[in-house]
Amino acid sequence: MAYKHDYDTKLFRHTQIIAKLYNGAKLTHKELAEEFNVSTKTIQRDFTALVIHYPIYKDGHRWRLEDDYEFEEQLSVQDDLTLKLLLQASKSFDKSFQNSSAKLLSRISENISSPIYTKIELENISNKLNEVSLIEEAINQSRQISFTYLKENDYFEILIDPYKIVNFDSFWYLVGKRKGNLRRYYLQNIFDVTIEDTKFRKSTKVEKLIHNAINIWFDENNSFEVKLLIHKSIAKYFQRKPISKTQRYIGLDAEGNMIVTLQATHENEIFPIVKYWLPNIKILEPPEMNEKVKKDLEEFINWT
Repeated sequence: MAYKHDYDTKLFRHTQIIAKLYNGAKLTHKELAEEFNVSTKTIQRDFTALVIHYPIYKDGHRWRLEDDYEFEEQLSVQDDLTLKLLLQASKSFDKSFQNSSAKLLSRISENISSPIYTKIELENISNKLNEVSLIEEAINQSRQISFTYLKENDYFEILIDPYKIVNFDSFWYLVGKRKGNLRRYYLQNIFDVTIEDTKFRKSTKVEKLIHNAINIWFDENNSFEVKLLIHKSIAKYFQRKPISKTQRYIGLDAEGNMIVTLQATHENEIFPIVKYWLPNIKILEPPEMNEKVKKDLEEFINWT
């Protein structure tokens, strides 16, 4: 089954065109049309959109970028273009949304060279904007979607009730119900999204489960309490940012270490956190989970 190449996406073309111009290239419509496998009219429309955001001009039959143009510090060509396209797209909404978008995007742009630095790395899904838009529309309308899903080098046709697009550990997923069971799908492996006519009734239980999830391992058919002992040297970090919305402070032990409880639905919601903070965290309950951590550590020591 054939799928659209990245060359067929507008954002990819625009990014590549600006990158080429920035590196000193002089480009013609015909050359770009052949490279991206599109018509010259498509390339003309690309430049019509790009001249709004960049100081590009025609030198004879070739397009150039002004020599002294510089991108914002720490901003890639694609990020710079994405910010500008988002701002442009916001103009299709009402005035209130336009103003809010303009302020927010301006703040993002300004903060790139700001002395205040934040490191929030999210997977780039700019190549999936069309799929995200369709999925978002279906979620808002409580309508089923169908799509092709790539898994282990095979393609599968999927029909689901979509609930949320979520980000866990920097990666994007679609969460929904398929044949009565909760499923999650890696967004980059979703193709050819179609919104179906069939509507579905959302489960408040599932929505709450997603809201309280610690990571992508959450399970709708399981729930149990976990009690953790957190060494006093790192307790402040768990006070500032709880593991989950269900975290509850229980008290301190005789040595001043903090004890908390939280609800989990899968062991793998807890294990990565515990292993990250070793040796300063311990699972008190259920005890068998702590034994599994110890076994993993023994296997690691033997392996190394």
